[in-house]
Amino acid sequence: MKIIPSTLVSILLIAIFISGCAGQYDWMFETFLDPIPVREGNLITIEKSEPPDDPNEQTLAIHWFGTSSYDIRLGDLSVLTDPFVSYKEPHKIIGINRSENYMASDIHLVKRTYGELKAPPTAIFIGHSHYDHMMDTVAALELPGWRNVPVYGSQTTRHILAGYPKNASSEPHNLCSDGNVIPPVKNWSDNWCLSVRSKNPEEYDWIVIEPNLLYYQSFKATHAHHIAGVTLWNKKLNKDIKRPPEITNDFQMGKTYIHIFELKASKGAGYVSYKVAIVGAATSIKKYKSVMSSKDSSRITSWTS
Repeated sequence: MKIIPSTLVSILLIAIFISGCAGQYDWMFETFLDPIPVREGNLITIEKSEPPDDPNEQTLAIHWFGTSSYDIRLGDLSVLTDPFVSYKEPHKIIGINRSENYMASDIHLVKRTYGELKAPPTAIFIGHSHYDHMMDTVAALELPGWRNVPVYGSQTTRHILAGYPKNASSEPHNLCSDGNVIPPVKNWSDNWCLSVRSKNPEEYDWIVIEPNLLYYQSFKATHAHHIAGVTLWNKKLNKDIKRPPEITNDFQMGKTYIHIFELKASKGAGYVSYKVAIVGAATSIKKYKSVMSSKDSSRITSWTS
């Protein structure tokens, strides 16, 4: 069978868009071989295997929703990363017809996944702003009890959230861990907080989300190439979009982060601590490794997507 150039290009495009941000590619045909494509995954729960000494002890649980979306939970504390469960057929991912609104969330699926969590997360973190890392953020925020969950990400994340209308309250709020009071706006950038990049990973400069309980660090990273040394949708947005994203091109990448979280719970006279790293689509990961080494007797769980 003879493959004409246009057909070959179409095959390559479909392979690229199915693979999305999940893999790292050193040469063009590795796209076809990547073992972790952007697809719906079964819900996986990871918990500490050994029985706790104290039956009331809180233990770490990690729920995977597919791609790079995890709920990392310790008791009443939790972090949700990269909300995305509304998987799309290839023709919708490469579509450019805005009237079709290909990037709309599957509300029922969001309810059946994130809506079934024990409780809303303490915070949402977005590693970068491609569609397969944040498309269902607003649909999740519209779930009962989620309205005031802060969303940490880049400035591009903020500009994309601004395209989604929100019935804002008339009062300013301070959802972000930096304590700054945010004037209300009538879109979902109202929930946005800047993911502060750690300047010196050697100094253990954790940023507080919940005092004495939940901390994070962010490190600027490089997004893995999609194909042949090229990363798609790699722009940074400098202004708010005016309506909800409708096509893949509306979800520009912005900055890419590696996030590390520390979750703590009391245990007897002391505490138990877990550290979890979410790498996602990042390739430059050397800077964060020293942070994941234990400098005390805390137990460490390292989880990378």
